[in-house]
Amino acid sequence: MLILYDPKVYKVSDKDHSVIELTKRVDIINLNLLTSSHARDVILFSDWNQLSKIQESARVAERYRAERDAVLEEFISESDPFRSLIHLSFPSPNLRLTLSFMKLRRRMQRVPLAIRAREFRDRPLAKSEGQPVTVFRRKDT
Repeated sequence: MLILYDPKVYKVSDKDHSVIELTKRVDIINLNLLTSSHARDVILFSDWNQLSKIQESARVAERYRAERDAVLEEFISESDPFRSLIHLSFPSPNLRLTLSFMKLRRRMQRVPLAIRAREFRDRPLAKSEGQPVTVFRRKDT
């Protein structure tokens, strides 16, 4: 599994290595729940001996897979009002996962989840390398 995270928000216990070996069963169960909760029609697995466990995980994830309204956002170019980006997404459920190898940084615990999930960090969105960069801002609705 590939996990991308913001190091300003989360602390990973083994950050000096690019691979973390999971040794706690609860971590595997929680990551499977995360994966299953986003699955619509397909869950991939490799060991048919684990089928009953996979099915149980899918049943638990079902309550998080409830029909959610899609979110449609339009981002308008600051330099050309006739250019825009359309973003369609389904909100991720808050599973309140606890992973032994990843912790929320103390200073981020005071920041509400809705803001933590949406705010841009203090790094640039794109590097221009001398080229003009088109900046898009969310269209007010």
